[in-house]
Amino acid sequence: MPVVKILSKFVDRASGWIIVAFGAIHCAYTFRLYRGISTAALWFFGTGLALLYAGGLNILRIRLAKPELRWFSFLANVLLLTLTVSYAAQRPLARAVKDPFLIAPIAALGLSTWFSARRY
Repeated sequence: MPVVKILSKFVDRASGWIIVAFGAIHCAYTFRLYRGISTAALWFFGTGLALLYAGGLNILRIRLAKPELRWFSFLANVLLLTLTVSYAAQRPLARAVKDPFLIAPIAALGLSTWFSARRY
């Protein structure tokens, strides 16, 4: 197997697991950020769940190589990437580019979007 293909599969898997990790961190951080159950806390937690599910879809897409999973993961990646970039655009640029909790998920979602749009 060519080195580029091996590296591509590694980066694809890593980006899926990074999305899962950020989803778990996002969910866990809800209880630190919000002191009780509120609408804002539930939305924040739900966004973390969406990241967890999208990362899981990417991992399943890689493992099972089904066309249906490829398109569902592509859709989930595009929608979450749009949401994350939209959120980042609301912040001052100087703060947004220094925030690893924005840059890493955008990079991982961007890579996963690209990998789910193409075939190996």
